[in-house]
Amino acid sequence: MKGVQKPEYAREKAVIPSLDYVKTALTAADHILALEIVMMVGCGLRNGEARAVNVNNVVADDV
Repeated sequence: MKGVQKPEYAREKAVIPSLDYVKTALTAADHILALEIVMMVGCGLRNGEARAVNVNNVVADDV
């Protein structure tokens, strides 16, 4: 292990958009993007997770 450098990991600060920013984004977005934004904000989904949501992968009737 001599000479092996330890990897550097600098975590970037997470930025949470304000409610005003989200409302502005919703007015500018088309209906598909607006639905993704609502899923991300309302359910805490990441962008890839929000895009993957569909009626075929619902796991419970009450969710």
